[in-house]
Amino acid sequence: MGVTAYRRQQADLSANRAAGFSPAQSGPQPDTCRDNQNEWASTILDSLGQRLAVLDSRGTIVASNDAWREFSRSNADCSHAAAETGINCLDRWHEAAQAGSHQDAQILAGVRNVLSGISPSFEFEYMWSSPTGPQWFLLTAVPLRRKEGGAVITHLDVTSQKLTDRQYGSLIESLGAIVWKAEPASLRFTFVSKQTEAILGYPREQWYRQNFLASHLHPDDQLRVLASCRRSVEGKRHRTLDYRMLTAAGDTVWLHSSIHVITEGGHTKELIGIMIDITDYKRAETSLKEMTGRLLGVQEEERRRIARELHDNLNQRLALLAIGLQRLDFSPGAEPEAQVESLHTLTQELASDIHRLSHRLHPAKLEHLGLVAAINGLCRELSEQHAVRIDCLHRDVPRAIPKEAALCLFRVAQEALSNLVKHSGVESGKLELIGDRGALHLCVSDAGAGFDLRAASAKGRLGLISMQERVRTIGGRISIESFPSRGTRIVVQITI
Repeated sequence: MGVTAYRRQQADLSANRAAGFSPAQSGPQPDTCRDNQNEWASTILDSLGQRLAVLDSRGTIVASNDAWREFSRSNADCSHAAAETGINCLDRWHEAAQAGSHQDAQILAGVRNVLSGISPSFEFEYMWSSPTGPQWFLLTAVPLRRKEGGAVITHLDVTSQKLTDRQYGSLIESLGAIVWKAEPASLRFTFVSKQTEAILGYPREQWYRQNFLASHLHPDDQLRVLASCRRSVEGKRHRTLDYRMLTAAGDTVWLHSSIHVITEGGHTKELIGIMIDITDYKRAETSLKEMTGRLLGVQEEERRRIARELHDNLNQRLALLAIGLQRLDFSPGAEPEAQVESLHTLTQELASDIHRLSHRLHPAKLEHLGLVAAINGLCRELSEQHAVRIDCLHRDVPRAIPKEAALCLFRVAQEALSNLVKHSGVESGKLELIGDRGALHLCVSDAGAGFDLRAASAKGRLGLISMQERVRTIGGRISIESFPSRGTRIVVQITI
């Protein structure tokens, strides 16, 4: 049973009691029984906490209970609740309406309709500044159940409910999401919170128009969302879904919507829900998918490069080594020393290339000799390969470094130095690795060509992304500074 229906039922019971008989009894009663019954009815009415008065067909108070009288005495200036028996409420409300009170005009019209039989009931909520502070009341009028007619007027104190509603209202308005209500049949919104303007840009008034939801859904989502809402209504089932809506500026916003079905008497009465802006999440999700795709592409390219190096370089040179070994001439008078020396040189070159390839796949030196030795070897190797001097400086670096931190710093140094020797165009660069009070600082710098960091980030350069993600996953910080023709400086700090 809804709140309004419950109030009306209570008012009907009060009307029956005010008429001087129990709803279960009817017909002529002996005078003694009638007197006892009236006494019981009066006692019951006085026991009610609800403020109650009985009007005759002309609007005159013929009875009231203690709660009504106490309220009227405490609020003598309130025209809505006259106290004394014999006062005509219609006259009093009419005088107040003539003096400009819109509330009294509404009450007068509503109670008159009940007294004349035009309306089965009347409700009116109003606020009254009582001596103890603002109070809210619900005035209800229902017909008096007797042949002479009349009405029963009640004043229900709804101050606590009103204050609670205000608190919930403040809570709703403070949420960074759209709270809404809608009619189940038409899906027309009957309430939306103020966040609608911040998220989608439309004033609240526009949301209450017919077909607002359908006309502002993204065309690709419209049929799916409307069908899902109808299934919720038909099946009386709660539902969550993600979809896009078009903003007042013409942009697209992703929303996560939770739909709850309110039923009464087995029928769907109302839809309520909340819409959360997940646009940033969706963009991040899309970026992650794109990044994953690019990383997989780079991984495949690296595999192809290794395969080419194995096939075109190492495999062919191994074949040359095998042929050279077959052609060795150890017969009397032959001089195989020169051939052996050539094959020895080729074998050393092969071993060096295999070591370099293995080191690129996984730096074994990092595990066995530590971070400082691995980075020194990296600097020396790149210097020899590209004829670029790399000054490698280290100070106060602890020997025991967590594996994740050591691998992260090594890979960042590897990527930064590779970019330095390939793209900076300088003849020298610098790497510094410094330990300081439970932290490690890595700095790779050059005074070369540099680049536009904003443009590179917009293009999603995988080298930069890889360094940033590696540092982020272990809770470190990375700073990349670069400007065209002014060099590059990459600084990483990791707590160990």
